Amino acid sequence: MPWIFFTPPPTENERGELFLMHISVLSGIVVPLGNIIVPLILWLYKKDRINQLNDHGKKVLNAQISYTAYIFIPFILTFFFFLAGNNKNSIPLLFFFIFATTAFLMLFIYLSAIINAFRVRKGKNPYYPLSIKLLK
Repeated sequence: MPWIFFTPPPTENERGELFLMHISVLSGIVVPLGNIIVPLILWLYKKDRINQLNDHGKKVLNAQISYTAYIFIPFILTFFFFLAGNNKNSIPLLFFFIFATTAFLMLFIYLSAIINAFRVRKGKNPYYPLSIKLLK
């Protein structure tokens, strides 16, 4: 008979801590890279103390590192487009492209954190699409 490992569902207090882990991403609004640094500190400090926080912390950090990396893609593309042609009429369009894509990605980052925080609060599993699994 194979061993089945069962992790008990989090208690109400633990769900509050998991909620805090997911909502801590919003610190990135005030502190540059706070969406990574604050969840990392919470994860390192509490990963062994709270049921399921290790798994949730990895999910949050994988998502935030991935999403932050995605923000730099428009900057890199714009840089290469700018080097490829010297059309001065395209500069405002390039800046608009950078602004629009960065604003969309930041909105996506913070909305996904809020949605997942409330999913966890209700006892559901978090879902971060387009997340690269860096921490295992």
